[in-house]
Amino acid sequence: MFVSLILFFVNKEKSLAPNLVAMIIAILSYIMLVNAAYVTNYFIIFPLFYRLMAWTIFCIGPLSYIYVRSVLEQTFRLKRTDWLFFIPVPIYLIHRIPFYLLSSEQKVAVIKHNLTNLKLILLEPEGLFPKGWVAVARILLGVIFLAAQCRLIWKWKAKINKQKQFNVHNQTVFTWLQSFTYILSISYLLVFIEMTLHVSNVFRLDYLILTNVGLSILFICVYLVVKPEILYGMKGWLQESTVKTEEVVAEPVERINPNVPNAEQLTKKKSI
Repeated sequence: MFVSLILFFVNKEKSLAPNLVAMIIAILSYIMLVNAAYVTNYFIIFPLFYRLMAWTIFCIGPLSYIYVRSVLEQTFRLKRTDWLFFIPVPIYLIHRIPFYLLSSEQKVAVIKHNLTNLKLILLEPEGLFPKGWVAVARILLGVIFLAAQCRLIWKWKAKINKQKQFNVHNQTVFTWLQSFTYILSISYLLVFIEMTLHVSNVFRLDYLILTNVGLSILFICVYLVVKPEILYGMKGWLQESTVKTEEVVAEPVERINPNVPNAEQLTKKKSI
């Protein structure tokens, strides 16, 4: 969380990529804190905060995809259509309305009941949607954006390698984007396994995922400290030219200066 604050407030230029990384680290840190709170009486003492910020989990996929795309395409602002990626957030908030409307005593009763069976935390029976639908939507949305992110990496790999002049900085940034994508892939895989086994009492995959999230945060932070130049993105203009060479036609000499007669005009004058 401390690293995300540094990235957000120290970023004087307010460039897009560092801010996106800061938000991703902040959400992962939130997941760590929430999972740690489940083994304490925190939510029983403060029932208002139970899943209060759970909507942020729906933002990891879109944010990571937009981050990779902004670095590769060298863009510095969000596209208008990017806001459509976050439509699941208000939908999830609507799902939580029944719980928000409960009194503090009723919320505590629901939380105590859910804590007796970890499966209920995943299934979210206290919402509007059927049990387990939100968990499926969460992992499905993440996988879709992860697939799009991997497609971007694959698409740009050849372009980075075919640069006329080998750029060490760009190779370092691209290697970081690949590592970042691999880390997210492992996280989604573990979440998918957890959802499939419904947090079995035999396999405590929640602790495994918690460890994975912690290691992911550590990996990102260490990478940023060791190689802070990755925050500045690619160097040089890597975009393909929109003007095709075959479309560029040289102007004839006689059109360059209409006041100078060409050879054909001179021949006609002599014949006269």
